[in-house]
Amino acid sequence: MFGASYIGVRLFLAHLPDRIGGVGVAAVSLLVEAVAQFMLWLATEPMLALAGAALSGVGFSLIFPALGVEAVRRVPAESRGLAVGGFLAFFDIALGVTGPVAGVLVAAFGYGSMFLAGAIGCLLSFGLVLTMRRDPA
Repeated sequence: MFGASYIGVRLFLAHLPDRIGGVGVAAVSLLVEAVAQFMLWLATEPMLALAGAALSGVGFSLIFPALGVEAVRRVPAESRGLAVGGFLAFFDIALGVTGPVAGVLVAAFGYGSMFLAGAIGCLLSFGLVLTMRRDPA
């Protein structure tokens, strides 16, 4: 469900960050992702878990391109390559750290804790994205 919704959104809505701006798309995506993670945290039945997984794919699909658009837009033209490289490096580091952190949470507190942490992370990220609105660069 995650993969199908992720690919579907990328296929049909990938133009949104360029068309309406990365900040707005990232903000909405992070809220959708937070709701999805809360659904997975609270899931007691397979259908709720599947719906949460699908919604998680929807939310996650445009976060990377939306924030990438903003990373490039906020630097001078001659620094765009460096901005993309830094953005990719930090995204890769975040993905690399997430697995082990989630494993520690699962081992200590059970599977639900991983989704609760994901929801909290999305909400914190949403707060950071909102600060980008005030800094139009």
